[in-house]
Amino acid sequence: MDRFPLACSLVAAVLLVTSPLYVLPHASSPAYRHTVQPVDGGGATATPYADLPARARQTFDAAQSADGTVVERTTDPAFEVGRAVVATGDGRYVVATVREPPSTAVRWLKQALATFGVVLFAVAGVALRDDDDRTARLPVGFAVVGLGAVGAAATGVHPAEATVLLAAVVVAQFVALWWAVAAATGRIVPRPLADD
Repeated sequence: MDRFPLACSLVAAVLLVTSPLYVLPHASSPAYRHTVQPVDGGGATATPYADLPARARQTFDAAQSADGTVVERTTDPAFEVGRAVVATGDGRYVVATVREPPSTAVRWLKQALATFGVVLFAVAGVALRDDDDRTARLPVGFAVVGLGAVGAAATGVHPAEATVLLAAVVVAQFVALWWAVAAATGRIVPRPLADD
């Protein structure tokens, strides 16, 4: 049997298991929504734009270029929760910052990707044991699904997108695990050993 496809599957499994280190690194961090709106007249003391820290200026500019709102997922927000007034050459702007809880779907997706890697290890192990070219195809298919999920998550996902991706990963995990158990036991529908 050509072991190269299974070797690729094992590499994919390693990438999946270690995915929490480089995919969705801030999944457990709260999100801060910064909304920038122009204000007229006086009121609260304004902070000159030039006096803002570099990260605050970047966040301010990003919010202005994104229809006034930007979401930052971090434990150290660029602006504190509440309201701040910033003065620029174009006028005065109020920056309203609110804290949002971490996305449950994104956190679960992060865990599911790592778990899928463990399942892929089991699937590849069963295929190596069987020493059959036909059984080597499925681990490669599962590896493609896993790497596709990692690639999609690495680009950054919103909660709605994470929910869809999570569902796909969970289904793929279930099918892969079912196949591994069925192949290892020689039964299409595995039954408890006590039934023997």
